[in-house]
Amino acid sequence: MYLDQYITLIKTAKKKGTPFVVHELTHDSFFDLKSLADGNYTTTEDGQKLKWADIKVIKVHRDYKKNFFFKTSYDTEEFTAVATLSKKKTNTILVPKKLYKHKLNVSETKKQGILKLIEKNIIPKYYQSFYENL
Repeated sequence: MYLDQYITLIKTAKKKGTPFVVHELTHDSFFDLKSLADGNYTTTEDGQKLKWADIKVIKVHRDYKKNFFFKTSYDTEEFTAVATLSKKKTNTILVPKKLYKHKLNVSETKKQGILKLIEKNIIPKYYQSFYENL
């Protein structure tokens, strides 16, 4: 099965109820949040202590340039707001940088391991060209 086929498989996995939502991400979908976590943003807008390790989802919105929003659980619908104005520079808005400048490559060791699985017919030969081009 090609990796993109997993998306369809997951979307259609439920027979009843709301189908699963799959957010397809690429290497440029990820941001380096260290500048935000580095002592600048330790409390939410309502004064609660912000625990970065507990954050599961971060949302930014173009209409709220001085805030970002987060959730600590996938089960809740509601986001909590954090102001993104740096405490160190009162009028500076920190903008996270992209985490990856280019697509990450699979290590040669991992690639050779996968190709050996194809040789042993553990992974069908149908997928050989996909894995050879990683």
